[in-house]
Amino acid sequence: MIQLYKKREFGELFSDTFTFIKQHGKHFYKNYFLINGGFILVLLVLAYFFVKVYSSLLATSMGPVAPDASVENYVNDNGLLVFLFMFLFVIMAVFVGFITYAYTPVYMLLYAKKGSNDFTAKDIVKVLKQQAGKLFIYVLASMLISMAVFLGAGIAIFILFITIIGILLIPLVLAVITLSYNNALMEYLDSDKGIFDCFGYGFQLTFKRFWVNAGCVALFYLMIQIIQSIVTLIPYLAGIFSIVTSSSSSLGNSEENVAAVFTIMLIFYVLSFLLSLLGNTIIQINQAIIYFSLKEESENINTTSVIDQIGTTED
Repeated sequence: MIQLYKKREFGELFSDTFTFIKQHGKHFYKNYFLINGGFILVLLVLAYFFVKVYSSLLATSMGPVAPDASVENYVNDNGLLVFLFMFLFVIMAVFVGFITYAYTPVYMLLYAKKGSNDFTAKDIVKVLKQQAGKLFIYVLASMLISMAVFLGAGIAIFILFITIIGILLIPLVLAVITLSYNNALMEYLDSDKGIFDCFGYGFQLTFKRFWVNAGCVALFYLMIQIIQSIVTLIPYLAGIFSIVTSSSSSLGNSEENVAAVFTIMLIFYVLSFLLSLLGNTIIQINQAIIYFSLKEESENINTTSVIDQIGTTED
């Protein structure tokens, strides 16, 4: 079993993330999909029907009526239905995002508390329910703090972008923000500190050995983005190429061509969405490893525990 509270250098932060996934990935993702899988499936079904309706409208409007006008007419005639559909889609997307973001910190804190993965999906759900109030407060505080954080980050990213070479440092800016927020959330869930004290503590941890911590997260961002782009772009381009080549022999069948294009887009969306969920959990596991490493370095939690156990044994 991997020890979470442990001082780590850059290489160890990197390798221990993969070691944790190798040892506990099956348990981690099994419980993740037990808790969130149904909601993800509903979200994908809603996305499917949205693309299906939209593609049908475009396909049938290949004539005197412009595609945009056809869609606008449909929305005007079915305003309430479209509103309810979009409302349900947004609510489901927010809920999936919320569970996805909260799951990893809760899982890692449970693992740290028990010293193993000897817990079930019911235990995770129980903690999520117990911490629902804190999670809601965290979201509100994040939105408030983000106004200033994202303004500063936006300026930094713009400056890096126009320098061209600085583009490579953009993942570092994202790493600083997400690592600080993750540190704040884990500290808030695991302590009695106030929310803004936890945000201050989270930023403080991030800038302790800044290049090691932020650099590791930035590397994970870059690595996962490259993998995700390769996995999704190749089948997408292959699908579009097959449609273009086949359409040359059947120019009159525009309805089938439009339907095929949107089918490829839907498959691309689903694949990209699932890879994004997987990538985000991996990044959060890495951030949790960094959090526990920094906590040990700052507060000597594991060292103190070992000393206490020695004292108990002697008694």
